[in-house]
Parts: sequence; structure tokens; C-alpha cells
Amino acid sequence: MLHPQLQHDISRPTLVPSPRFDHPTAVHFGAGSIGLGFIGLLLAKAGYHVIFADIDPKVISHLNTDATYTIKYLEPRRSRPFHVRNVSGILSSIEEGIMQLAEDIGDKEMKLITTSIGFGALKQIAPIIAKGIIGRKQEGAGPLNIIACENGKGASDLLKDAVYKDLDKSVQEWADRYVGFANCSVDRIVPQPAHEQEKLLSVGVDKFFGRFSLNAPHGSVEADLLHFQSGLSTSKH
Repeated sequence: MLHPQLQHDISRPTLVPSPRFDHPTAVHFGAGSIGLGFIGLLLAKAGYHVIFADIDPKVISHLNTDATYTIKYLEPRRSRPFHVRNVSGILSSIEEGIMQLAEDIGDKEMKLITTSIGFGALKQIAPIIAKGIIGRKQEGAGPLNIIACENGKGASDLLKDAVYKDLDKSVQEWADRYVGFANCSVDRIVPQPAHEQEKLLSVGVDKFFGRFSLNAPHGSVEADLLHFQSGLSTSKH
């Protein structure tokens, strides 16, 4: 059961099992304005089930209860809202959520991990990703691409260094062959008007945006998701 309808309990967020991975799945760390209004939107449009990992229990509860959120384009001529579907959430600040994320990352249908949590928080999620990579090696789950979609260069390199600190030599060698860290620079205007700020899972965005990445080392990410450029460094394996 992909999206069971559960009662809201803000004191203990709604936690549901991750999808049964019957189609490509992505984890995105960060359910803020950029995560919901840009990266998550593109992933969902590209056909992924998107699991949002975040520390906000209210957002996670709403994601799992509603299984959708709304994008509103901010432009003079009002365009119709776009409803992003096929999403779920995991609370990444509790042990249960951490273990669920590691298990999900280890699944063969998990194809992509992205982030929009800021450079400073990347080291905090590295142990979760490392546990997932260890599980992938044990299960023979195959290739995985990881893209830190932060506002600046070298974020994926930073994340890779932090992840590798939690892997032994044999897993590092396996990851060199099967896990790609593609550097990415992201730009999108996601202003939140005052009347939208109080609405959970309703995000106002500018319709124009830029996104640039170089060379996802293990298979191409959907063409309409990222535009590949030669001006960024990358971790190639």
C-alpha cells in the first residue's frame, strides 16, 4: 500500500513504509522551498517516486497523509497550480527514520539521491547514505547517482568525502565502481509570499530557473531534469 491515509499526529509524525519500489525511486534530503519547489518537482515530472527526508515532523506528516503538494507559479497572468504527486516522506531526525532511509537507499530501484539542505548539513546525512551504500553492496543493488543540489560548487565532492569516511576499504572500492557523485550548481527563485508561508505543502515559484550538472557517472539522469555542462568538476569513477 503506497500511500495509506493516516490521521495527523504532529507530536509523532506519520511514518509509512516506503513504496514497494515497483518503479524508479529517488530520495531528496530537504523538504524546504528548493526541495519541494524545484528538485522534487523535477524528479516527480521525470517519473520518479520521490521520498523526501526532512527533520520537520509537520511537513513529513502532511506528505504521508496527502501524498501530494502544490506548486503555484508566481507571474502576472495566473497559471493553474501544479499538483506534485507520487511523493512520501521520512523523518530523518529519529532512529526509525534513519534506518528506513538506509534500507530504502539499499534497494535496487533506488536510482538517485539529491539534496538541498545547505553545505553545512551535508556531513550530517553522510552516515545515512553510507549505511545505504553498504546495503547496496550486500544486496548487489547496482549503480546509484548522488547529486548535492546546493548553491555553490563542489557540494557533491564534499558529500562524497564525508560518506567515504564511514565506509571501509572494500566498500569504498565497490562504491568507486557503482556510485557516482555528480557536482551540481542550482539556481531557482522560490520566493514565498506572506500568504503562502503559513500553508504547508504549497510552494510559490518563479517559472524560470537554471540548473547545471556535469556527467552523472552511472547512467544519465533524465534529460529534462538536468542540463549537463562542462564548467563544473565532478567525481568520476
